[in-house]
Amino acid sequence: MPTTTELVLTSRGGSAGEAMRIAERFEGRGLTMRVVGECNSSCANYLLPLARRLIVEPGAVIVIHGGIDPSLISRTQAAANGMADSGVDLEAIAAQQRAFMNRNGINPGWLLYREAGSTAVERLDGAWADFDANTKAWLVEETMARSCLPNTIVEYQIDRRGEWLGESRRRALRRQNVARSNTVVCN
Repeated sequence: MPTTTELVLTSRGGSAGEAMRIAERFEGRGLTMRVVGECNSSCANYLLPLARRLIVEPGAVIVIHGGIDPSLISRTQAAANGMADSGVDLEAIAAQQRAFMNRNGINPGWLLYREAGSTAVERLDGAWADFDANTKAWLVEETMARSCLPNTIVEYQIDRRGEWLGESRRRALRRQNVARSNTVVCN
């Protein structure tokens, strides 16, 4: 029986399929996951929902941009416009993601799930901060994390100045076209 009780995460993300294969090893383990630095994209999508307890250290960020959904698949197919594909079977990854979500009770809002041809995200309410046409990803703040990960104890830690994330880091994220989750919650 594995004895690991805590994972320390710092990842910019990566392949959705590979991330789910890694995450499957932690299903049902009730681990504490500690984010230091960043847990973005596939790290956030597939590891964090498995946590019993999530600790986000001061200055650490969780950034999401969505999973593999019908909207992404249709946009990718349209962009390819008959050209040779990359060899990635998005339909198979989407099926793997659906099964992963169902097994682990993941709210579609956490993965920014959209139907084909839609920009509306299912199962989210509220307003993003700093959102505009250039936004590429979203910074997950504590309110969103708590609502989207209801079976997880979520702790955003603060530094000696009483801040989780300093203003200079927020500005840097904004320059990278990352909007803040603000009042957005999963429903």
